[in-house]
Formats: sequence, structure tokens, C-alpha cells
Amino acid sequence: MVFHKQALLTKAEEHQLKTEMLPLWLSGMKGKNIAEKLQLGVEGTKYAKVRQDYVYFYRQKFNDDETDKEFFGKFVIRNNSPFAKGTSRYKVQPDVLGIMTIEEFILTLNKNCPSTTNRPSTTYKNRKLRAFLTILFHTPLRCSEVIERIIDNFEINENEIIIHLLRKKKKKDRKVKDEPITIRRNFPLMKETAEFLINYKEKNKKKKDRALLLPFDYSSWSAWHNTKKVFDGFFPHFFRFNYITRQASKPNTGITKIKSKTHLTADVINRYIMTNAKTEKEVDDTDEEEYRKKGLLI
Repeated sequence: MVFHKQALLTKAEEHQLKTEMLPLWLSGMKGKNIAEKLQLGVEGTKYAKVRQDYVYFYRQKFNDDETDKEFFGKFVIRNNSPFAKGTSRYKVQPDVLGIMTIEEFILTLNKNCPSTTNRPSTTYKNRKLRAFLTILFHTPLRCSEVIERIIDNFEINENEIIIHLLRKKKKKDRKVKDEPITIRRNFPLMKETAEFLINYKEKNKKKKDRALLLPFDYSSWSAWHNTKKVFDGFFPHFFRFNYITRQASKPNTGITKIKSKTHLTADVINRYIMTNAKTEKEVDDTDEEEYRKKGLLI
């Protein structure tokens, strides 16, 4: 099963959008206000398919397009990064947070985001968020790789959920059209995750434009906000660190197996492995136990 990403707008529609956007950016108007003025994401309008937060993506795209001399370099580009090149973007480092176990994950999730509430709308929001966070915990996927998946990218069979996608920030092999990741349905919390996706598919089975059906239709900001609301002090990308570190910590999981599962290079995997004082102590404890058995301790 192969899925191809299609452009949201035609060339003519993009030209119209950049024509309308440029004077607004140059006037000093904020991106959020521009999105509202142009009615991005508003049903029934010409830009209904474009989410409001995509206004920044198109600003950068139009600004960098050297083939269109009329607009190239004229958009007000984004501010400089708040963190210096080569330094971490995270205020709280993953190493400081340490590995989150499945027991800790379930306990906190059930406490701060229960699967049932006394309000149907809240119950649905909670189940959606629980499914989203559970997928992050059980995979090495980026947050954006989950929230951008349409419902048909989720293949559900008796034993597994298979998520079809092309991984981001990798040198793409043009012959590769799909890099799926699998999660077994008997894993903790995966039964309810599968049920959420199946119910979503059933509810929307008659919708014609399936390319717009995003079961986890969070923006990057709302994904971060909702994650922090459940796991105080944590952020969505932490779970990528957590997954890779958990796998690397298992005695029978070597680098070859991790590469096969994550589709990442050894260098990238190494950068995602968290180290902390607890891990260092465990290494020393192992050495001390070995030396004690051999009678080599002073």
C-alpha cells in the first residue's frame, strides 16, 4: 500500500495566495491575523484545505522560490532561532527528564487524561489525546509524522496497527515510497488506540475527500500544549528520545535491530540515546557486582 503526498493548492491557487499574502506581511500584520483575514481553513472558501498555521510555511516557501522573481526574497522572513546553532532547543533536556517507563506513562495518563468523563465531548477529546500520546510512546515517530497522517495511512489488522509514511529529515531514496512503522495491538493501551481509529474510520467512511481526514488534527503548538497538560514538563519529541533509549537499554536489542525498527542511521540513533546519572549509576552497580563476585573489591 503506497501513499503519495499531494499539494494542497494548484499552481494558480498558490500564485493567488502569494499575491494576497505579500502586502499583508509587509504591512506588519501577524501571521495569525493574516490567516484569519484570508480565511485559511474556513469551510467553503478557496483556501479551505490550508490550515491556519500553514501561513508560516507558505511565507517561507514563497520567499525562497527563486523561480518567481516577482516575489522571491520579498516576504518578511521569520525571526532568528531563539537558540544558537549547535545548541539544544529544549529548555528541559531529555537527559534530565530520564527514561519514562510504561508503568509511569499509564499511571500519569490515567490520572490526567481519563478515558471516560461525565461529558461526551471531553471524553472524545481525551480518547483522541490518549491515542495520540500512546502512539508517540510506542514508536520513534516525530510528532509531525503522526499529526499529518490521514486516516487511510493507518492500516489496522488483527494483530497490528501499521502507520504508512515517509520519514522526515532524511535523505530520501526516490525509490522508497513508504516507510511503515508497526505497533502490536496487544501492547499496553493499544486496544483503545485501535478502537479510536476504527471508530474514526467508521464515522467518516462516507466522506469523499479522505485526504482531509486527520484523526489527530493538532497543530504543532496544540500537540505541545496537550502533551504538557498531561505530562507536566514534557514535550512530544521527548517520546522519540524515550523510545530509542528504551530499546537501546534492552540487553537483546542491538543497534542493527534498532536501525531496522526505526529506519534511522546509527549516528542519529546515538544522538537520541539519553544518558543520566541513574544510568551511569547502574553501569557502576553492574561493575561492582562483577568485581564483588571475583573478590577484587578493596
